[in-house]
Amino acid sequence: MGACHWCEYNELCGGSRARARALTSDYMAAEPHCVLGEEVMNRHLRDLAEKEKAMS
Repeated sequence: MGACHWCEYNELCGGSRARARALTSDYMAAEPHCVLGEEVMNRHLRDLAEKEKAMS
């Protein structure tokens, strides 16, 4: 599962399963040409870390 799963813009673009499959051989990979992918995933991971820290 790539960054597309967590992206708040996923419902707008849906990620390109065809491009992911063609370029990575994995149709479930993140959209390879997405300019937001890495930023969105990093934001999600930071949010998770903050939630875990708050719970401990």
